[in-house]
Amino acid sequence: MAARDLSAVLPARADTEALICEVLGLDPGEVVPGALLREDLGFDSFDLTELVVALEKRFRIWIPDRSFDELLTVDDVVRVAQHAPPTLPRRVQTESS
Repeated sequence: MAARDLSAVLPARADTEALICEVLGLDPGEVVPGALLREDLGFDSFDLTELVVALEKRFRIWIPDRSFDELLTVDDVVRVAQHAPPTLPRRVQTESS
């Protein structure tokens, strides 16, 4: 069985960092791998929730609530996004007559 090319499915570091900048209005120079989300970038719990929702929508992944505690640095956000499982497509439900 051939190995799957994960680079086509995993969110790239640059894309994840760009999304952090976009969602929170940060300068790209601030969003460096070791930057602490709360202390260095000024994240609060609402910002973190907004970021996770944006990551899930943009990259079609699911980040479980328990992963929030792991999100301390920009590197952590990239790692969690790259290891998150893909979301399943929603089924269109039809009404029964």
